[in-house]
Amino acid sequence: QVDEKVESITDAISALVYKPADYSKVNEAIEAANALDKDLYKDFSAVEKAIKEVEAGKNITEQEVVDGYAKAIEDAISALEYKEADYSAVEKAKEKVPEDLSVYTEESVKALNDALAGVEDGKNITEQEEVDAMAKAIENAINGLVKKDTGNSDKPTDSDSDKPEGPSTSDNYHVAVFTGLLILSAGVLVLMLIKRKREAK
Repeated sequence: QVDEKVESITDAISALVYKPADYSKVNEAIEAANALDKDLYKDFSAVEKAIKEVEAGKNITEQEVVDGYAKAIEDAISALEYKEADYSAVEKAKEKVPEDLSVYTEESVKALNDALAGVEDGKNITEQEEVDAMAKAIENAINGLVKKDTGNSDKPTDSDSDKPEGPSTSDNYHVAVFTGLLILSAGVLVLMLIKRKREAK
């Protein structure tokens, strides 16, 4: 009977099953990773590798290993680096800046210089809208450049100053010819009238 009881106890001990390990932190870390947009990052492979190395079915005696899975995923997420923002629009805008700004008013040139000084390097892809706004500010400042008033708009040009004052010589000649013909015609008309009066007598 004693032997039977010992065997029974031994069998019961052999049949004991450990509780499963707690994977809640692992699941939370995986959910956090899946919520990320991998296209925003330079390299997402470390996160994917950490998730792939998780082994399911560990028991409570291996909880430390399971917790290590969660930490590996969290560390990989923390080490992620965003891609750099695209500054191509800013560079294109800078290329449009006129070489000679001395012909424009100080106020409009200052607005352009302020827009150029407002460009901040090192923005990442999540700040792309800010970078695009920098490019737009430069474009607007360029379009807003106002040329200085030289004050010569009412002055005659060199070609105008070379023109003689009053009518030209050719115009005077035509007037003289027309006047001569008019006087000659009047003289002929007077002679004809005098002749007719004499013939009538």
